[in-house]
Amino acid sequence: MTELFDEFWNKYPASKSSKGAARKAFEKVIERHGKEIFKTLLLAIQAQAIYREEARLAGEFIPQWKMPSTWLNQECWDDEIPSHGKLKEKLNSKICSYGDCDQPVMGLKFDTCDKHYADKHSDFELNINYLKANNLYKTHGETARDWCNRCRNHLEKSGQLKKLLSV
Repeated sequence: MTELFDEFWNKYPASKSSKGAARKAFEKVIERHGKEIFKTLLLAIQAQAIYREEARLAGEFIPQWKMPSTWLNQECWDDEIPSHGKLKEKLNSKICSYGDCDQPVMGLKFDTCDKHYADKHSDFELNINYLKANNLYKTHGETARDWCNRCRNHLEKSGQLKKLLSV
């Protein structure tokens, strides 16, 4: 049972705290449903993670994952995953969604062209969204110097650094 719990714990994408409570909840689930439920738990985690990522890319608000013990106690592996139809349609659209604009969107993770995106968001939001879209957040354990170098390298490769320096 310990090996099954450890695998569940490693695959669950949420915060890794309250391991004891999660272990108790896991044992209750196995007791109640049998070891056969284990594969269902892992498949549900994978399906929910895929849905959450697609929804995030489509600009949907996605709350944080529940704590593992809560997810188990509330039997969230049985939760219905919403249809991807609207999300896929939004992701596949390559035309700006702003009014009658027919300009191409900025990229896969956006639903507007450059001009309308800037109109919709403050400079702070633009900076945060640029970091998100280009996976440039400072990672855990990364020094500030390493993060700055990574951002600078990205800006150089994308040609953005010359634009910023010429302003």
